[in-house]
Amino acid sequence: MSDNETNENEFSSDDCNNGICQCGLFELLPPEIWLNLFGYMSAEFIAEKLSLVCKPLRRFIVSSQSYWKYRYEQRVRAPYRAIATTNRTWLNVCDKLERMGHEWQQCAEQHQNILSISGVHIGPIINTLLLEDGYTCITGSRDSSICCLDLRQLVRPEETKVTNIYDSPYVSKRAHDQQQRWIWSLDHEANIISSTSSNSEIRLWDLNKDMCEISRIKLQATFAMTHRLRDSLLYAGIYNGHMHVYDTRINNTDNNNSRVHIERVTPRGYIHALEVQDDYILVMHKPSTLCIYDRRTWKKIENVQMAANDYGLTVIGGSDNNLITVYRDEFRRWHAL
Repeated sequence: MSDNETNENEFSSDDCNNGICQCGLFELLPPEIWLNLFGYMSAEFIAEKLSLVCKPLRRFIVSSQSYWKYRYEQRVRAPYRAIATTNRTWLNVCDKLERMGHEWQQCAEQHQNILSISGVHIGPIINTLLLEDGYTCITGSRDSSICCLDLRQLVRPEETKVTNIYDSPYVSKRAHDQQQRWIWSLDHEANIISSTSSNSEIRLWDLNKDMCEISRIKLQATFAMTHRLRDSLLYAGIYNGHMHVYDTRINNTDNNNSRVHIERVTPRGYIHALEVQDDYILVMHKPSTLCIYDRRTWKKIENVQMAANDYGLTVIGGSDNNLITVYRDEFRRWHAL
């Protein structure tokens, strides 16, 4: 809830008596219906208006943390997610996300939905990351470069002026190495940016030190099309159908001894999508197959065969209620674990 949230002690005893709703509104509907109704309201309205109706309804709103986490994860893919803490609940996180989304919508309408990042790369952008602050964007391109952009500087194309050494008013930091060739995928954890490239390398960069390279991992005769960085472990989906796990706390400049696990996912197709959840690892590989692993034991839980024409499946999402979402273009499918 926001900083100016109302304390429970401020509720009048005339409205509630020993936790029993006197107005009868909360008991009028079962909890499942209330959660469904929440889907038609903004988190801000629920937290600052609806929660003031009565204590039982307020307690229900605050205690439904699994709902707020699921609601947040429906809108935000794994690489970009924030984390709830003792001082910030999932309701707080969801409320902040929706407020930020509203601000971006207003910004887009103000600029007539035309935003320019001309001059950032000379080649096509393959991958992007939007960090939790809402305005720092990391882009990876076929021109072998990784750029850190400040989206607060975005303007209409006719207002664009080159103002820094990177030939772009938005680029604050850049990592460029012709040996990287194409940048295939990006991820981050705190200030650490990770990238995979078509020259069979995985590199780690320090965002707080002008994108200074920390370490690199050299793969043998293959490359990683996708990867995820979670809890200092880097999960790489390899083109040969294997999944490698590396400990990024070990410097990999001279050797590959940080590899802690190799899993052969498929003998006849490459891995092109990967997500790491609290309990599960979700892997999508050709031909149109979703593999679900137990993250702790590496036991394969299930193979889900997708439709034969699902070659555009590139994004996977998950949640605590044992539902996973697979995205293909504008379509979504849900699978229960």
